[in-house]
Amino acid sequence: MATRADSGKLYRLFTGLGYGRSVGVKRLASNEGSKMVGISIAMLIALVAYGDSFFGWSDPKGEIQIAIVTTFILGIICGYRAKG
Repeated sequence: MATRADSGKLYRLFTGLGYGRSVGVKRLASNEGSKMVGISIAMLIALVAYGDSFFGWSDPKGEIQIAIVTTFILGIICGYRAKG
C-alpha cells in the first residue's frame, strides 16, 4: 500500500516538479546546445530547399514547406517553455 510520502514522489515525477533532481536529467552545455541549433537550422533549410527532390513530393502550393517551417517554430516554442 502506498503511503502519502510515496504518492508525493509520484506526483512530482509525473508533473515535472523536481524531475531533473530526482531522475538525474542533465541540461546540455552551452556549446552542445549551439551545435544542436546549428544542425536543426541546417536540416530546416535543406528540407525547405531540397525536400521535394530528395523525398519526391509534389508541392505546387508550398503547403508542405509551410508545415515544415510551422513545425520548426512550434518546436522552438516548446523547447523554450520546457527549458524554463
